[in-house]
Amino acid sequence: MSKADQDSMSLLKAKLDSDYASTTICEYKNPDNCGLGLGHLDKIFNTITDYDELEYYWISWYNAMSTNVNASMYSEYMYYQNILARHNGFSDMSEQWLTEFNPRDSPNWSAKEFKKEQINLWKEIQPYYNILHAYLRMKIRENPNYKDKIEKTGSIPAHLVRGFGLSRSSMTQYYETTKPFPDAQSIMESGTKALNNAGYTVPKIVKVSEDFFNSLGLSRMTDLFWENSMFEDPKDGRVVNCVPPFEWDMCNGKDNKDFRIKVCGEVNMDYMTIIHHEMGHMEYFMEYTNENYIHRDGANPGFHEGVGNLFSLPISTPRHFQCVLGLDVGRDVDCQPNDIKSNIPTPEDINYLYELALDKFPFFTYVIALEQWRFEVFEETLTINDYNARWWDLKQKYQGIKPPAPRPDIGFDAATRIITTPNYIRYFNSYILQFQFYESFCQVAGQGDDPRTLHQCDFTGSVAVGDKVKELLAAGFTKPWPQILERATGKMDVSVQPLLNFFKPLFDHLSQVLEKAGELPCFDEWCDGYIKKHRE
Repeated sequence: MSKADQDSMSLLKAKLDSDYASTTICEYKNPDNCGLGLGHLDKIFNTITDYDELEYYWISWYNAMSTNVNASMYSEYMYYQNILARHNGFSDMSEQWLTEFNPRDSPNWSAKEFKKEQINLWKEIQPYYNILHAYLRMKIRENPNYKDKIEKTGSIPAHLVRGFGLSRSSMTQYYETTKPFPDAQSIMESGTKALNNAGYTVPKIVKVSEDFFNSLGLSRMTDLFWENSMFEDPKDGRVVNCVPPFEWDMCNGKDNKDFRIKVCGEVNMDYMTIIHHEMGHMEYFMEYTNENYIHRDGANPGFHEGVGNLFSLPISTPRHFQCVLGLDVGRDVDCQPNDIKSNIPTPEDINYLYELALDKFPFFTYVIALEQWRFEVFEETLTINDYNARWWDLKQKYQGIKPPAPRPDIGFDAATRIITTPNYIRYFNSYILQFQFYESFCQVAGQGDDPRTLHQCDFTGSVAVGDKVKELLAAGFTKPWPQILERATGKMDVSVQPLLNFFKPLFDHLSQVLEKAGELPCFDEWCDGYIKKHRE
């Protein structure tokens, strides 16, 4: 690729990102105030409930953004991306992205087949997303101002999902107003209270995270980690970007000791899980640090994030709080090793699983729609004149989300903050691997055989689990990823079954709620197939 083409591609990317970030609209009740950006909208969609006002902000934002972020410019950027990929020997940039999932240049692997495999994984998840979608739609329709705006078996107007797809890729913002048991606190709520009542600080959360990993037989953090990492917002007036959190392997050769994280933490369960996630990356770095540079990475693009996500689960249990940290979260927990007190999920359990599901399952739909759209652009089967129509086709098909008003054919509603970020399918895989690793390690600890109690598993202190974790992390990128996955989980293929096992108590409960209310777990075209199947 010529230097001139490289420079053009870089300038286009910078321009697209800048134009997106600089888009602003006018205030609904004060049209003279026209400086509302994405950060303002995030707060607006979390606080305002008026249907017309939300519709105004949604339409105004998408009209301004899809004008400001030029579709022609994006098409040119993707053209240069494909030039780069073809110089590297690939048919297009999507093939170059996905070849990182090729287990050691297997002759039977192809990007085309891999794309089909991702859709097949999604098809296994789709019925459960449909249940979640139907429950959320039912709860939104309980608002008398919204009931006549949403069909009972239809898609949800995009402005009513509070920023999903706009600034968010989850629906956790709806947790408080829709949780199945309004009077019960999930561990995310009771855990936050317990941490604050006990006087925890962010550095103390980092320390208990280190203790957790050390209890498995993994390494303590290095002196350089403690010297060079940042755990909280600076108190000296500096403004730093901590969203998302960052982690670094400084790659200072063999026996490297310089590993760092940057987190603007707070004392709550969200940051408790984020910090354990980031510390999981640190352990990964440390375990493979003496490998050759090319092998110092996850086994495939989903492994690193899958491992980080994994460690947010065992520490988000009442057992961990009461038996390991000694903090009361108001639950009846037996601290005997491997003794789960009851296989009947409590209202607190269901609420926790619901809050987590609002994060995980919408994200799957977000990625599968985004990447299918981008793959079609790369493959040059989608032309610029069809960008908008195809975007909303995919969002309605996979997400059950539709625009509140017809969108122009010539527009660029697909533009988001990640539109120039490569290979988001890695996160799709990482969310699946998270639960595949978790179930396997819980089984090693003697706690993972019953789907009704998998969400209660805490393997803190299990050296046997630690040995499996160390083997997984130390392997880095030294072997084909299916071999590393098999050593960790007993299976060579990515499987969604552990994910479904983990959330089984929730979906059993939501299915009963929907059946009792006469609601169908489907939307739009999915309902035709659902009704036909159940009639048969």
